[in-house]
Amino acid sequence: MKPILSIMSLILTALLATLAGSCKKNDGKSVVYFTRNLSAEGLIQAYEKVNGKIEGRVGVKLHTGEQNGPNIIPREWVKALMEKDLKGANIIETNTYYEGDRYTTEQHRETLEVNGWTFCPVDIMDAEGTALLPVNGGKWFKEMSVGKNLLNYDSMVTLTHFKGHTMGGFGGSNKNIGIGCADGRIGKAWIHTAEGSEEQWSIAEEELMERMTESTKATIDHFGEHVTYVNVMRNMSVSCDCEGLEAEAVVTPDVGILSSTDILALDKACVDIIYAMHDEEHKHFVERIETRHGLRQLTYMKELGMGSDDYVLIDLDNGGKRISVKDAARACKKRSIYNYSTLGNKGQMVNLSDFEGKVLLVVNTASKCGFTPQYDGLEALYQKYKDKGLVVLGFPCDQFGGQEPGSNEEIEEFCRLNHGVTFPLMAKSDVNGPKANPVMKWLWTLKPFAGFGEGETAKFMDAMLSKADPEYAANPDIKWNFTKFLIDRKGQPVARFEPTVAPEALEVSIEALL
Repeated sequence: MKPILSIMSLILTALLATLAGSCKKNDGKSVVYFTRNLSAEGLIQAYEKVNGKIEGRVGVKLHTGEQNGPNIIPREWVKALMEKDLKGANIIETNTYYEGDRYTTEQHRETLEVNGWTFCPVDIMDAEGTALLPVNGGKWFKEMSVGKNLLNYDSMVTLTHFKGHTMGGFGGSNKNIGIGCADGRIGKAWIHTAEGSEEQWSIAEEELMERMTESTKATIDHFGEHVTYVNVMRNMSVSCDCEGLEAEAVVTPDVGILSSTDILALDKACVDIIYAMHDEEHKHFVERIETRHGLRQLTYMKELGMGSDDYVLIDLDNGGKRISVKDAARACKKRSIYNYSTLGNKGQMVNLSDFEGKVLLVVNTASKCGFTPQYDGLEALYQKYKDKGLVVLGFPCDQFGGQEPGSNEEIEEFCRLNHGVTFPLMAKSDVNGPKANPVMKWLWTLKPFAGFGEGETAKFMDAMLSKADPEYAANPDIKWNFTKFLIDRKGQPVARFEPTVAPEALEVSIEALL
């Protein structure tokens, strides 16, 4: 008898220890899992911590992006996750309320092909109609109109690229579901447009946050415990993926992947990490959140009982120990020019990480400009300092006065024969606008225009541009050919020099970095 009691005692002790460990881990708080591993493996690891109730027919709610959108979750990651853990699942989407690449089902299908979402079925849920789901406890809605096919699923995995948002301040799981499951003609109109208004986006700020959140509540109440959430904090522009190639430059550091079965805890953890970053790292994102009243998403989710804002953050990279949001923010690697690649003038991909540890001088150039003789000064700088670690990179551009009309081959020949250029030239590209080279967009976002300085040439440039656009100086972008950006050995831009500054005037600044 004693051995049996002894065995039972051991089992009971072990069970109590397990329960105690579980309580200690959670303390009644929601759990958010965190990994710095931004890869398919990291995505799988984060998902597998929160997939216990995902069963039956599964829909994966994912923003598949506008055509060639640069910031969406990588397809290869999603494919690996679905092949390992979500066999037979469908990606689920709805058409957009704005006229773009996904406005109609036909356009949406074409965009899915362009973006490579072809490895599994994609269900455009409102392609054949809509359905109504009740909104319990809402002040704006009693019901929400969603894509009809949402009702065909038993469980939903919410896979979200966390980023800024032009209207919502930030786009997390709440935005992904609230806007992304509402159908493109009725539900989205209820969220965005005041009744009787001719202005499509007439609802904004706190009312928009509340309407969007009530839409989310309708969907997650429908799935009950059979819904889970993963947020990927990578390539976080302040723009939504709906803006595609027109999205503002990414300046916020990449963080990692977070997951939870609590939507409020997850979105709040992501926002808290953004706020825990250094000022220079998060200022653009925080400004976007606060000017759009985005934090109302979190407080309204709490008021509606959609989750808890009291959570613990569990570090999957270090044995599951608890960490603070400051710990997570400290893990962020500051974004640098080494994050970017661009096309070289022979069509080859140039990884700017190949120049890590060098001092870079990045210049947008043109062959038929009054400033074209600056090629001589740029080459002189390159020859004088290249052995000490300077690299000059030319980015030919035809946006200013049509002064770079030639092909890449013609540009290279002109530079070599007329100015003896030996420093690397990239492929011709835009530096402003919706098709701007991401390298240049990133540089002028961090180092905005601050005037042409003094002198007659500066006065001429100001008068010429003011005539075309009296407000030109308020825009941070590049104003003319031969704008120069000086990059330190850590890949950070330290100075911007307008075309009115001759290359030889940069020597002191360059020497200080070498």
